[in-house]
Amino acid sequence: MYNLVIQTIYSMKNYFIILGLAIVFLGTGHGVFAQTATPCVPGQDGYCALSPLPGVSDVTGKTNLNTYIKGMFQLAIGLAGVLAVLRIITGGITYMTTEAFEGKSDAKDTIRDAIVGLLLAISAYTILATVNPKLVNFEFGIEGLRLGPPISSNGGTGVVAGPSAGKVWGDSGGDSIDRNHLKNVGIIFNNFNCVRVGDTGCTSVLDIGPTVINGLETLKKSCGSCTVRITGGTEYWLHGNRSTEIDKNPTAHKPGGNVVDLSLDPALQAFLKKNGAPTTNSGCAPGDEKYVYNNDTYVKETPNLDHWHVCFR
Repeated sequence: MYNLVIQTIYSMKNYFIILGLAIVFLGTGHGVFAQTATPCVPGQDGYCALSPLPGVSDVTGKTNLNTYIKGMFQLAIGLAGVLAVLRIITGGITYMTTEAFEGKSDAKDTIRDAIVGLLLAISAYTILATVNPKLVNFEFGIEGLRLGPPISSNGGTGVVAGPSAGKVWGDSGGDSIDRNHLKNVGIIFNNFNCVRVGDTGCTSVLDIGPTVINGLETLKKSCGSCTVRITGGTEYWLHGNRSTEIDKNPTAHKPGGNVVDLSLDPALQAFLKKNGAPTTNSGCAPGDEKYVYNNDTYVKETPNLDHWHVCFR
């Protein structure tokens, strides 16, 4: 009788697996799918998932890159655990019910592989969390910042008036005037233009000061072989104390400011060493390697030493 029960359970293992997965998904998602809400509207509400998922979006399907990737990562870790336990159970049942030596060996391999897979999944999460918790939280934005509305230079959040007054960041009238002017003299950018306050992974020169433009033109013309690549412009929320309010952010990286960041380039460094005057002036930015060229100060900024912070007169 005992053997009959075990064999019956074993023959129905696939049904138990399907039932278990259904319980897990329904159990975790019940609080989400049982609710009704106004569907997310793409464009108006940002990113919209095709179907609401627990931990990945809210009940309307609204999500963002951080929430989506973080939720999918955690869901994958959870599924790895569930599947590993199910594989261990099926391997144990196989081991107990088979009489063949080969069958028992296969069952032990199944259990071992499931345990190893589970440990790998847990270890990956643990290592990333130990190195930097943000790696598992997927915090792509700047911590604590809010994304504001599209920025215009005629009264948008924290933006002052300037030569591009009334233009919206990111569209054809954003920083395209100054950006195209600089591109025409051979100056390049590491990223596309910013669109909203708090955007990351972007570089803007909207309302950049005329002294900066003139200084960059002079630099490029004097050092034709140099790669002059702007990596930091007027996106003030990425600098200083990283406040989204310009009047609370003490940085010269701002509309009308007098600084930009340039990428390191061997030809540019050689040019500055040859034609610039070394200085120990404590102004502009912290750094041990500083040069004054054409009355403008170039500082290999600490602590990262991965770019030139340039203060134009």
